[in-house]
Parts: sequence; structure tokens; C-alpha cells
Amino acid sequence: MFVAMRSNGSILHLLNKNWTREELERDRSIFEYECFICKEKVILKLGTQQSWHFSHMPDSQCTEKRETEDHKKGKLLVANWLQKHGFHPKVEWYIPKMKQRPDVYVEIKKVKYVIEIQRAFLSEEVHRRRDHNYLEQGFVPIWIGLKNKFSHPIMRKTNVLDALLMRPSPQWHAIYLDIKDSVWTIYTNFKYVTRQKTIIFPLHSDFNISPVQLFSLKGLTPTISYTHFLKTFYTHWQYEIKLRRQKCYLSMTRTEKAMLRIFQQYQLNLNYFPALGCLPLQSNFYFNTAPMWWQSWIIIECINKNILNGKIEASKIMNQLYYLIEIGIFHLRPLGKHPKELLFEAITEFFDMLTYFNVLKKQYNNVYFVIHHININKQLDTLCMDDLYIQSKIEGGLCSNVVE
Repeated sequence: MFVAMRSNGSILHLLNKNWTREELERDRSIFEYECFICKEKVILKLGTQQSWHFSHMPDSQCTEKRETEDHKKGKLLVANWLQKHGFHPKVEWYIPKMKQRPDVYVEIKKVKYVIEIQRAFLSEEVHRRRDHNYLEQGFVPIWIGLKNKFSHPIMRKTNVLDALLMRPSPQWHAIYLDIKDSVWTIYTNFKYVTRQKTIIFPLHSDFNISPVQLFSLKGLTPTISYTHFLKTFYTHWQYEIKLRRQKCYLSMTRTEKAMLRIFQQYQLNLNYFPALGCLPLQSNFYFNTAPMWWQSWIIIECINKNILNGKIEASKIMNQLYYLIEIGIFHLRPLGKHPKELLFEAITEFFDMLTYFNVLKKQYNNVYFVIHHININKQLDTLCMDDLYIQSKIEGGLCSNVVE
């Protein structure tokens, strides 16, 4: 960390001026220092291999102790970038009401931003609480991941940390900083392939981009063409659906066991999910659950059990799905929105898609009518042909909201 309290009660901030080694050595000979968070003694390190910083004692349990050198470099890079564009950032600025010290604070056009650089795992509960507290105190939190170049340009193995970095505004995105090359990488347009595999549309920029542009996702350069991005996604999607049709379930998750009980009521196994119950929706990435399970559940338990021309409301289905998530049947990613809001968006997108295939008719934003039931008693080869037909329609632009 770069700030500590002197033994006389004053503050020593290593980044608020261009300190010389002689000045800091003299200060160190006069004062002892303590951490703002834990009040334990810290040591001023003036080495030649790392940035000058304060370090906890080896046996300290303070969370500030675990800061990595990459984290320190990231904070300095972000602060210097903000200064380069005419702003006045404060590194490790203390917020008394929260007893929290964000990595970087800056005010831009009367908006107060707190920038948190995240490399290691942070629990969902801690992240949500910190994010909520910042918003409650009038700050806009910006979460940035520290990563080196990725091995694949658009295919990502997503983990909990990646999900926590995703922000919904102005569109779903995640910001990463390459500290080696001083390059911003922004991931957008997340496409679910499997629980741990996501196709993303990457944008990038060097440090010439302004903070206003970066935070609003403007002035960024795509690293690939959007056509190539979609082609890659649909190729992987089709391959994964084919694998699911052929999969032999030697063991099952709780979700699969629950869905098998439903399928067996119709003398089906898990390979026989309806083709319209596995659509490549944009909102699929909200879930850790594979789309063929939650979409098929809606078809079998909600749409097909409704009468023809019967009313079906997205909000009611949302509450039913939310209950199944609470009891652990289906699972959402830890994203920056309330689970019910995510579910409502996903169900609405799914229902809108089904209107294109003449299953539902939309009356209002929340209200639909069942026009046709979906036949789930089909042979496997017929389902495979249905998969190809539906994907060809979607790729052909019939349902433009899927690919945008």
C-alpha cells in the first residue's frame, strides 16, 4: 500500500509528491507508521526492485497485506493515465463513512468514480456489499481486472471473478488492464457456450483513450470483425448442441436429475430436449445452468401446460424460476443486477424469440398468449434436423435480437 499514518497522527502518502529517497529515509528515521485498516505497525520499504510502499509484518492478518506487485503497478498506471488526461486522481483515498480505501478515486464531470483493481478471487458476498455501499454513498464503482494477454482472442474460460467484473451499463462489459503493455481490453457481447466457456467480442485501446470514452465504451477498436465473431459463436454452439444430443450421462448434477424426472413423464431421456428449448439467447450467459434445462423447463412446465390462447406472464414465470434458483435447481452467475431482474430479462427475450416461431403472441411487455404448444415427442434424428433449421433461421437474421 502507498499510504500510512505516522506516529504523530499525520499521513504519509507516497504518491502525492515526487519524494526523494533521502526525504523518505529521513522521515522513516523519525516516525513509525501504522495501517489505516488494522492499526498494526507497517514498514516503509525503499527497495530497488519494487515500487516504494508500506508493508505489514509477516504475521499480520490484515487484508491489505495481500496486495501484489501487479496490483500496485495497476494502481499507478491508472492514476498516471487519469493525470495524463487532466484529472486529479487520489490513490487509496480513505472514505470514512465506509471505512474503505478504494484503489483510485477521481471526479470526472461532477461524477465521483471509485476504481477497484481486482486480480485475485473476491467472494460474491463481499463484492456485492462493497459495490452496493459505493453506490449508496454516491460513488460510481469501476471494477478492472488485471490480466496479461489471453491465449485465445475471443474464447474465454469464465470464472467467478470474470463474472463479478461484468457491468450492465451502457451494455454488458468487463474491463481488463494489461499492465505490461499498458493496453485496455474491454469484453462485450458475452455468448454462452458452456458453463465455463464464453465467446466474447473484444475491444481494445491504448492509454490515449480518455476516461470518459473508456467508461462509456466509445472510441474503442474491435480486435476482430463482428461477422467472424458470430460465425465462431454459431460454430461452437452447433457443436455443443450436437454433443448434448449424444451425451451419455454416467453421473448427473442436481439440475440434470430434476430435469430427467420431468422428461421421464414423457418417456424421454435428457438427449431429447426440444430444439426450441435451447435457443442461443444473449441472456444465456446470465446462467451457470445450461440453456436447454431452464428453457425446456419453461416449455414443458409453463407453455405446454397452458391452454391454447391462454395468457402467460413473464413476471409469474420469473417468480417460479427464482424459487428453483433459491432451492438450487437452476443457477445464475453472480452479476451486477438483482437475480429477479436478470430472470425477467432472460424470460422476456426467450418469449420474444418464441413469437418468431409462432409459439407465443405478444400482447404487452409482460403478457403473452400461447398460440401453439411445442411437440416434445420427437425422434432424435428429427430433433437434430430441428436444431439445424432453427439455427439457420437465427443466423439468417429472422430473430435479430439474438445476434445483436
